[in-house]
Parts: sequence; C-alpha cells; structure tokens
Amino acid sequence: MRIFVTGASGYIGSTVAEAFRRKGHWVAGLIRKETSKRALEQREIRTVLGEMRTPDSFLQFALEADVWIHCAAEMSAEWEALDRQTLTTLLDLSKRS
Repeated sequence: MRIFVTGASGYIGSTVAEAFRRKGHWVAGLIRKETSKRALEQREIRTVLGEMRTPDSFLQFALEADVWIHCAAEMSAEWEALDRQTLTTLLDLSKRS
C-alpha cells in the first residue's frame, strides 16, 4: 500500500510512518524542515518538504498514495485554520479520485 503521512517528523507522525514502513508499505511523509529529512530517509520513508499552508507542496505525493494519514499540527494561532485547510484539501482530492 502507498501511504502519505502529514507531520511525519513529529512525535505521532514519525511513529505512524515508521510502523507502516516496517510492515513493508511505501511511505511518503510531509516534513517542514530539511533537518528532519535524514532521519526519515534512513528508515526508508520518502520525505516531502512542504507545509500545510501550501497544499501544492504535497499534493503530488498525496495523489500517488492509496491512504492519507493526517498527523501534522502547527502550534500557532493558525492551527485550526491550517488543520481545516489540510483536511479540506485531502477531502477534495478524494472526490477527484
């Protein structure tokens, strides 16, 4: 299965992404910082450098996936709007598939 995980470098997202990868699935994970890339790639998790606020930064990888798992969280005043935007983006994408 092809899985896309938002927040793949975070506490929950990294555990989720790694668990699916250990089971042999193709996993792509959304990360915000280049410094998170190496640790995930060492676990054979493909990294997608982007942000929830710019859906175009991750749409291509979401389109390639069979499953989307949203674990990202931005701890700012915009957290609710960004979360809603990400979920809406993924739900709209599901209607295209």
